[in-house]
This record gives sequence, structure tokens and C-alpha cells, in this order.
Amino acid sequence: MLYLVTAEGPRVPELAEVYRRIAIQPVLRLLGIYADRAYRRGETHSAALHQQPILIVAPMLAGAMWNNAFAQGEPIDIAGLFEAYLELVFDTSTSAP
Repeated sequence: MLYLVTAEGPRVPELAEVYRRIAIQPVLRLLGIYADRAYRRGETHSAALHQQPILIVAPMLAGAMWNNAFAQGEPIDIAGLFEAYLELVFDTSTSAP
């Protein structure tokens, strides 16, 4: 769906609006709740994830877009990208600097 909406959204804005309302907004709302909870518990150092919950999924969206455009050359491991991102956000690194 992501590829369809990004490709056809400019030509069919109704498609993009329905997808945003039905799929994106509820997920971002839920992620914002979780991000706020993590911030209040001291699990993150900034309220930015609560204020802009799209930041939580932005690396995966960028990876998916990269793979769509450049997958034949050097595809990105989306799961690995997400794990690395979580390590950065939640400072869970177990390796020495």
C-alpha cells in the first residue's frame, strides 16, 4: 500500500486522504501514546517522539523507499535498521564505544 499511495497519491488525493485517515493517523496516535509513556518513565531523553511520532517510523519508511528505488544495488535490512534505530533512541547499546 505504501508504494501505491506514494505513487498515486498526487494524482488521486482522495486515496492518500483515506489511507492517512484510516491507516496512518490511528497508528501515529498510538505511537504518540507509547512515546509519551516512555518519556514519562525516563526511557527516552526527549519528548520529541511524543510530539512527532512519525519519527518512530521514519527510518523504516526511508528504508522501504530506498529498497524500492535501489534494491538491486544494495538493499537495506529493514529489521536491522529498526533495531539500530531503537538502540539510538533508547540508548540500549551493550557494546563498548
